[in-house]
Amino acid sequence: MFAGNAGVYGGAEPVEEMELATPPAAFGEMMGVNVLAPLLGVRAALPHLIASWGCVILTGSFATCHASGGVAL
Repeated sequence: MFAGNAGVYGGAEPVEEMELATPPAAFGEMMGVNVLAPLLGVRAALPHLIASWGCVILTGSFATCHASGGVAL
């Protein structure tokens, strides 16, 4: 079994208050932890998962489908 359970969010900062450098850095961090890391984890475990008929469990928080006020990313 592979269980991916990690996550970060873009911070509670309204878009109009962000410095111009903030969105690319925050987006990169957020996508790296929330999307790329689980993908790479599954890929690394794939031979063992196939051999053992294993399963993959990826979790997401409430924030994956409901944005909070002031959190632009």
